[in-house]
Amino acid sequence: MEGTSLILSRQIANAHTIFNIVVSAVMFPFVKPIAKFVEKVSPLKPEQEKQKLTTFIDEGQLAVPSVAINEAFKELVHLGKITADMVEKVARRCFRRIWTLLTRC
Repeated sequence: MEGTSLILSRQIANAHTIFNIVVSAVMFPFVKPIAKFVEKVSPLKPEQEKQKLTTFIDEGQLAVPSVAINEAFKELVHLGKITADMVEKVARRCFRRIWTLLTRC
């Protein structure tokens, strides 16, 4: 790896990059057989194959546009609440971490 750079840390990074590219190229043809093997070893149960991703929207409601729009609005509000809760939790942890670091000084 000396030919890639004169700096040792750059040589190490280049070696890791080259290694990852070579391993990916060698493993690429085996992706589908590995996936089939994993599916045989641990098959999904029928109820696990299709999970309902939405709380309010149902396939039957899509036939009536006014109902579908109303349910989509409810879904957006629901997702907004989940997002706001996640942001609040992250902010608390960040501020707690910053406060801890500041009180140590």
